Amino acid sequence: MTYQILIADDDARIRRLIRQIIAGLASVIYEAADGAEALNVCAAARPDWVLMDLRMSPVDGLHALLAMRERFPHIRVIMLSQYDEASLRAKALHLGACAYVLKENLADLTGIIQDAPAPGEPAKPAPCRSASTI
Repeated sequence: MTYQILIADDDARIRRLIRQIIAGLASVIYEAADGAEALNVCAAARPDWVLMDLRMSPVDGLHALLAMRERFPHIRVIMLSQYDEASLRAKALHLGACAYVLKENLADLTGIIQDAPAPGEPAKPAPCRSASTI
């Protein structure tokens, strides 16, 4: 199955790297440089997945995640971070992210997306499996 995927990260190099990693899973890949832009893309395109950096400016990933959960509950969000902090991980998962992946483990993204149930299918024990960093 292929998906429409939005990559939201303020670093263009990271967006290019993620694009290469997920290319085989995506029918369309959108990009955003911050949380506000990601929300605009979600409103216009309604992607299946958002792969979003935690720390961006002016709108960070956690604020964008909260807005996405309220406005677009069908979109599955994976938070990306270079910070291996339990409090950030817990907050992201509490706000509705289905995984929290350290940027050093971006290769885990394909497995997380592939293992998730298709929209409309019964959920597995969790909507998305946790990355090895959780």
